[in-house]
Amino acid sequence: MAAAFPGPKFGIEGIRELTGTKDFRKPLIGAIMKPNIGIDANVMAKMAYEIASGGVDFIKDNEALVNPKYCQLEDRVVKIMDALDKVKGETGKRVLYAFNITMDRQDKMIEAAEMVKAHGGNHLMIYYAYIGFGGIRRLAEDPSINLPIHVHRCGHGAVSRMLDHGIDAVLISKLGRICGADEMHLGAIEGKFHYSIVEAVRHISVFRDPFYHFKPTLPTLSAGNHPGNVATTCEVVGNEVLLLAGGGIIGHPISPTAGTRAMLQAVEAYMKGIPVQEYVKAHEELSAAIKCWGVGVSKRIVGT
Repeated sequence: MAAAFPGPKFGIEGIRELTGTKDFRKPLIGAIMKPNIGIDANVMAKMAYEIASGGVDFIKDNEALVNPKYCQLEDRVVKIMDALDKVKGETGKRVLYAFNITMDRQDKMIEAAEMVKAHGGNHLMIYYAYIGFGGIRRLAEDPSINLPIHVHRCGHGAVSRMLDHGIDAVLISKLGRICGADEMHLGAIEGKFHYSIVEAVRHISVFRDPFYHFKPTLPTLSAGNHPGNVATTCEVVGNEVLLLAGGGIIGHPISPTAGTRAMLQAVEAYMKGIPVQEYVKAHEELSAAIKCWGVGVSKRIVGT
């Protein structure tokens, strides 16, 4: 059965290559565009520029935004990629941007993917509950669309939250990897939604452990991340993760650029083994973030 499925085209190593982090294996930091509806492509491009200027690795559309008339996908791709190209010229940093191409028909999804690629887009985003696992596979198997696939799991609760009905959310993650997800969400260790730490570790296992020929999928954590809980998350899940923050970056009291820097400073503190309470003394952006959101509580699990 495994031989019939492609698995991720890029996987963790491919994403590391694209983000320039293959040699320095830090947790990857990503941003979510907020507000998620009601703003046009010009505003989104300005926001993307401000966020990317801080050194972020990845930005994505919010799952609620696809192709509304006031912010059409094609216009968004052109303007956001222009902004990110400008950042690359100024800083040398290449930022991945996952454009949401979730459609109600797979042929339309493929058309959208081809359009993103044609305009210089470097990443795609879909959510499995609306296009199905076959939609993930369709993208992963298409040789002409050689872009990473970011899979959001919004909608999974309809089939996975009831303990005596549906299917296990971890199985959703496993099937996502089999079908070709380069990155896939698993929830958050500490945030606005409650997730079991044990369940999170199970997700990490099916994403990253050796499994036939499938490249590892990069676990993605979101929903309440901010600089104060980077360490408490990474002490459970390790470095091979993508940590996404929406309000935790854009809502920074100084600016979105400062929000990105604060997240990266929190990563630096974690990598150096320095508590963020100490690291804030020489880092203005991190200090402002910690004053705003506080520090997470350790959730270390012995043996993980």
